Amino acid sequence: MCDDPNIPYEIPVPVVGFNSAHFNMIFLLPYLTNKDWHIVPGGYLGDFSHIMRVEVKYKISNVKIQFLDIGMIMTKMSSKEAVQSFGDGKKE
Repeated sequence: MCDDPNIPYEIPVPVVGFNSAHFNMIFLLPYLTNKDWHIVPGGYLGDFSHIMRVEVKYKISNVKIQFLDIGMIMTKMSSKEAVQSFGDGKKE
């Protein structure tokens, strides 16, 4: 983090999963919604059964973590096809 208050540091750390919405809700969110962590306003996209994105913030250091489920966004692709679409398109 930068110690200069004139330079804002609001970049969330992305954690990308494929078809991970159920895992995020059951295992991660109960531990990240306590006195030190909270879900940021507007940081939740979806409903409780179909979570596309959750963004949480650590209150002490202001670090943000953003959990993304690209399986919910790329619904017509398999995980292998989704990975290939982020690369150069080669099937290596």
